[in-house]
Amino acid sequence: MRRIALPIGTGLVSGILSVFFGLLGMGGVLAFTFPNLFSTPALRVIDPFWWRLLLHLVLVSGFCAGIWSVLRRRRVFPALLGLALVGIATLLGGSRIPLTAEVNAPFTISLDLFLLNVLFYTAIFTPLERLWPIRAEQKVLRPEFWKDMGYFFRNTILIQALTFLVIFPIRIVFVSWQENAFHGWLLGLPLFIQFLIAFFAADFTTYWSHRFFHEWRWLWPFHAVHHSATSMDWLAGSRLHLVDIIVTRIAGFIPLYILGFPSEVLYLYLAWIAVHATFIHANIKWPFPRLRYVISTPVHHHWHHAQDAEARNKNYSVHSPLFDWVFGTLYMPKKRWPKSYGL
Repeated sequence: MRRIALPIGTGLVSGILSVFFGLLGMGGVLAFTFPNLFSTPALRVIDPFWWRLLLHLVLVSGFCAGIWSVLRRRRVFPALLGLALVGIATLLGGSRIPLTAEVNAPFTISLDLFLLNVLFYTAIFTPLERLWPIRAEQKVLRPEFWKDMGYFFRNTILIQALTFLVIFPIRIVFVSWQENAFHGWLLGLPLFIQFLIAFFAADFTTYWSHRFFHEWRWLWPFHAVHHSATSMDWLAGSRLHLVDIIVTRIAGFIPLYILGFPSEVLYLYLAWIAVHATFIHANIKWPFPRLRYVISTPVHHHWHHAQDAEARNKNYSVHSPLFDWVFGTLYMPKKRWPKSYGL
């Protein structure tokens, strides 16, 4: 398994990191300064101390990375840009900006959630993709990187609007179905068992939703946006048409509201699909010898994006290969990866 050698010690990586942390810091300052415009109300339940600490660490990291790059590298433009961003963010108040616990606006642009997701996913997946890549020659800033980052930004900042369009109507329609004996039995189960039931119930309906997007001609153009990606990494999963997002979320949440799962299970499921959908697109060459048959992994989902003829119309399951196996659409060969991706 060939690994990519990073230019350690040249100051290039630290210069890029300085710009990265500088941009995060500037975004954090905007979210702190204009909470009714750029803050996600649900995130304000977290103690402001932790938000201040996180922003402070981001700014300090950007400053240290920039200084190190200046000392190690002749071409210092990235480092100077990163230091300038950190400096401006600090002068505008940095982590000292007063933080209110509440956001009064009914809808906001979720800039803080976007920044938090970028920081989290970059910190987790980028090192894994560089150390154990399926395609070692693929760069972090690949040709379609900024296009997919644009989709990632749009999908994140619109999350409140998508929630309003998807979850609220389903809850209103199906809440009256929950007053039955099964609902009472379900609430008496341990939380983990409830989540497993929700996991497979949602996967059943999303399997068929996903399959319809492929096999119904009038739905395919919406889903084709997702399959137009020719490179696979943690960011590629964000390339989605809004119609695709809305229909898929409706398909997943209808059984959850019909069965009457409590809010704790719904939040766990939302967290699961956010992280898992990113994970299955990652450029990580782990074989997952046992896990691959339980939940969907890159081994399973990369073949769904493959241009290889034998993989066409395969692997529709989103969470687990189970329903692909049941309905005859499973394709997951051992020790092989797709030759190429795209339409």
